[in-house]
Amino acid sequence: MRRGPRVVLAGGGHAHVELLRRLALRPTLHDAFAAVDLIEPERHMAYSGMLPTTVAGHYTCQQMQVDIGRLARLARVTLYRTRVTQIDAAARTVTRADGTRCCYDLLSLNIGAVPRSIAGDHHAHVVPAKPVTALWHGLSATERRLDASDRALEIAVIGGGAGGVELALALAYRWRHPRPAPRIALYHRGDALLGRGERAAAAVLADALLDAGIARHPGTTIARITPGTIESADGREFVADAVFVATGAAVAPGLAMRGLARDEHGFIRVDTQLRSVDAPGVFAAGDIASLPVPRPKSGVYAVRAAPVLADNIERAATGRPLREFRAQRQALALIGLGARRAVAVRGWPVAPTGYAVWRLKQAIDKRFIARYQAGKIARIMHRSGV
Repeated sequence: MRRGPRVVLAGGGHAHVELLRRLALRPTLHDAFAAVDLIEPERHMAYSGMLPTTVAGHYTCQQMQVDIGRLARLARVTLYRTRVTQIDAAARTVTRADGTRCCYDLLSLNIGAVPRSIAGDHHAHVVPAKPVTALWHGLSATERRLDASDRALEIAVIGGGAGGVELALALAYRWRHPRPAPRIALYHRGDALLGRGERAAAAVLADALLDAGIARHPGTTIARITPGTIESADGREFVADAVFVATGAAVAPGLAMRGLARDEHGFIRVDTQLRSVDAPGVFAAGDIASLPVPRPKSGVYAVRAAPVLADNIERAATGRPLREFRAQRQALALIGLGARRAVAVRGWPVAPTGYAVWRLKQAIDKRFIARYQAGKIARIMHRSGV
């Protein structure tokens, strides 16, 4: 009888929760594996599509979360609530934060990225947009300062991509009532929001920023953060009591990788089957993966890659041909405008916007999160006699 491989899943991201769901609903799938381990320090996976709207106050934290621990139990997967600190693809081992080293036959990585570093971003008043736990901690600390201050605080948001703009608008909506209301400013190194290929949507976002009272500083590359100020690369200085960082994606610090080809930013290079280009036993999806044809670091692509990754781990275990992941050239993005409005972004000459787009975004987000709710999966298992 053929012994299945030992599978290690590093990270509890969008793609790996799909595999957990399948393992829960299809118990015979376990026959393909000797064991499945999940290494993830967080109790919950926060769905990135709902993060800005949760910051704005339209959802509670619980509504945007997937219970990783309960889902792993339903899937009969061993969960280690810690993080991976080292991967040795040649030895086929991973090392956990406590120093424990474990072997794998198949390794899959679905680890989220963090904002690119800026000098001084270690200060206590700096709030990274990722990971989500750091964002919530920093948001709470900032709000305690808002409550205690007798003046309007200066809030800087760094990043002119979809994440930075949406976060700035969400913060403005969240803090629309406190008095004195904070002053929010958005800093981005390019002249245009979202890059130059989304003029119609960028115009909608620029109007939304203006309506929300958010100042814009285009063409401003922030090179250094100090207590109370931020400094641009050309020497300008701006007051900033709190700094929210939503810059481009970077590999989370503290993860050493050996025997894995990576791109110029440190992300793992994978082929069209989401497999490492030089370590066939390693798969990757989501932010940690560098696709053959580069795509933005967006949760949209992680969600689309999820069923392909889950299929390919099963196929690799059973010796069947792998599926290809064909990432669409331009994905539809629905960006919240703080209030109950959103804009659709897909390179169109006209960008649909308004309450109807907001309702569409709500429907998509709620459908995704419902798919992975442990209570719903448990009820399906019970009805199916699993």
